[in-house]
Amino acid sequence: MFPISRPELSFGDISELWSPELKLSRDRAQALLEGMFWLGEISIVSGITRLELLKRLVKWMRNCDFPDILFVTPESTPPPKTMGLTDYIDLRPRVVVPSGDAGTWTEASCDATFEAMSEIPSLQHYPEWSPGFLATKLTRNEFFKLIALRDFPYPTF
Repeated sequence: MFPISRPELSFGDISELWSPELKLSRDRAQALLEGMFWLGEISIVSGITRLELLKRLVKWMRNCDFPDILFVTPESTPPPKTMGLTDYIDLRPRVVVPSGDAGTWTEASCDATFEAMSEIPSLQHYPEWSPGFLATKLTRNEFFKLIALRDFPYPTF
């Protein structure tokens, strides 16, 4: 059961303690928690919203020389999936954002973007952000809310 002496645990702690019970790797349990965050199924202690995090991530990726995720707008033309004479295949995820102006985005306008992000684990696609997710804290109430929402087995840790 959730440690009584600690009213909140980090995603990293939950992943480590809960993954054996879920019969998942620690990384997969972490990806599951991240996905639930992007889908709006859980709220985190820091208070940062998924919209704020998305805007930061998009800005950061757009400032990279070779971003790990390609954020594209409906009106933009994404880079080709094959490049050059060697037919290099670009496997980076392509995620559609509502527009090029992040200031106009809302939670509702980003629903499809959040759904796409829920399938893109930080450890695999944007590892520089993984420590932030690992440190993200979840309260006891939010943890039990996600168990009920997803019909997960009750934990024994």
